[in-house]
Amino acid sequence: MKKVIRILLFVLLAGVFLYSAWQLGSYYLTAHQQESTVTDLRKELNDSTEAPYAVNEDGILVRYAELYARNPDMIGWLTIEDTPIDYPVMQRKADPEYYLHRDFNEAYASGGCLFLEAACDLERPSDNLIVYGHHMKSGSMFGKLSEYEDREFYESHQTFVFDTIREGRTYQVLAVFRTQVYADDDKEHFHYYDFIDAEDQEAFDEYVKQVKSMSQYQTDITAEYGDELLTLSTCAYHKEKGRFVVVAKRVALPGK
Repeated sequence: MKKVIRILLFVLLAGVFLYSAWQLGSYYLTAHQQESTVTDLRKELNDSTEAPYAVNEDGILVRYAELYARNPDMIGWLTIEDTPIDYPVMQRKADPEYYLHRDFNEAYASGGCLFLEAACDLERPSDNLIVYGHHMKSGSMFGKLSEYEDREFYESHQTFVFDTIREGRTYQVLAVFRTQVYADDDKEHFHYYDFIDAEDQEAFDEYVKQVKSMSQYQTDITAEYGDELLTLSTCAYHKEKGRFVVVAKRVALPGK
């Protein structure tokens, strides 16, 4: 009887191991396939012009015009140097999480795309633009965003680029923190993801105060009413529904 039980346990454990190995293999295979798709997109960027921010007759940056023509849900491109974060950013307002598990070509992809919160208006723009992305174990999408927890990484990556399809934009990091998603009726905690447009200067200042107070280190960078903010948000696993967040403000740099 004991021998039978041992055999059954062995078969069960072997089955669990094989299933886990299959899942892990499928995860990394899918991630590799998706990264190959993005690599192809990068190759299609039009960098032939001497003016990197030249626009075509429709007011679209020449660099992104071909990709935008293929999929008009593309609203920009986000790049953080020395990281894999070099991706198109999508938005479909009628279906806010459409790109949660779809790639640029709208095929299923576990890592999805970076996408802009549906309530954000890129053209106006909203006071705060929120870009979401999966924290992929492979390091793709926002898998490396948490490198901003390292103060030394921040010091050498204080700015990053988020171009819209119409203009180049540079942002400067002002806060880096871990938090979580709370219940809709929760009034006790700070819901960073609810701030898109400030009712007035007081509301804007309060938001900046909150994110600065939560920051894992002080950056000496702040924002004033009228500044354009950008929030990058991904999952974190320090607690249930955890999130890792980077908040930055738009800045004007020489030659931009």
